[in-house]
Amino acid sequence: MKNSNLNNEQFTKKINPMFGLFGFLGFLGFLGFITYEYSNQLFPFFFFIFFSFFSFFYDGKMSNILIDERFKKNKLKAEIKSYKIGFILLWIISESVVVISDRLNSSTIAIIFSISAPLIISLVMFLSSYLLYKYDTKED
Repeated sequence: MKNSNLNNEQFTKKINPMFGLFGFLGFLGFLGFITYEYSNQLFPFFFFIFFSFFSFFYDGKMSNILIDERFKKNKLKAEIKSYKIGFILLWIISESVVVISDRLNSSTIAIIFSISAPLIISLVMFLSSYLLYKYDTKED
């Protein structure tokens, strides 16, 4: 029984790539423009986080892959690159808002961050999976 547990830890999880289709739920985030117009509610913008489900497509393609040193190195490299891009985007948006903040009211700033935060998180999660797939399947 201990041996079967060891084998499960040496391979990636088995995921169906069709779960990536749930990423289309991210388009529900556009409902935020309608609901904000009528009732000043920001929460539908957070549906943009569902775009991160597109990463399941690449996670599914990487199912049952042996986790060796090359895989760990590629995963770390992909995560670092995706986090770097996410932090750069967050810094650019934050700095842009600071520069033009005297021309914006607080509700506009809330909308900007309510839209950009879920989109950046989704991008980082998707990019991490995509880059891992790209690095791991690249021919030397």
